[in-house]
Amino acid sequence: MVFPALIFVVWAKTYHPEVEFYNEAIKEGIGANLWNLIGLFGLFSFSLAVIFSKEEWIAKIARNILINTYAIGSLNLGAFLGIILVSEFSIDLVWWKREILIFSFLLGVIFFFVLNFSIWFMVFLIQNEPNQKSNFFIKLEKINVFWKVFIGLFPLIVIIFLVLIEK
Repeated sequence: MVFPALIFVVWAKTYHPEVEFYNEAIKEGIGANLWNLIGLFGLFSFSLAVIFSKEEWIAKIARNILINTYAIGSLNLGAFLGIILVSEFSIDLVWWKREILIFSFLLGVIFFFVLNFSIWFMVFLIQNEPNQKSNFFIKLEKINVFWKVFIGLFPLIVIIFLVLIEK
């Protein structure tokens, strides 16, 4: 998923930088709003799937939402990498400013990757084999409801924290 977006951005910025439609598509691809919204629903559905681990339909919904979130995140990452590859780091920058800029881009890529990997890992926790529950969910079915709620509320607490620091 990363490579198609990466190739498109490099192609568009290298051979057709004047096409406004391509530039707008690249801006929207890097924008994290869609990923954030779908990811929010994904975390919420993951929490419900953990709390109600015996209900397979909730786990399937959570898995599908999280897979879509992962795909969107991969496209965002590819677009971000493409922008980095075609960016002209200004020659007139002092060397230490250029180094800080490059370091910031690298931190951004690592941050992007870790966030998207965490989404993939939640999908793995729900279902690691086609049409079969994961060992995590099989073990969840056997534990006390209190622990299910405690584990399931953790992603919701993360969501609430992220929304509060956004304001």
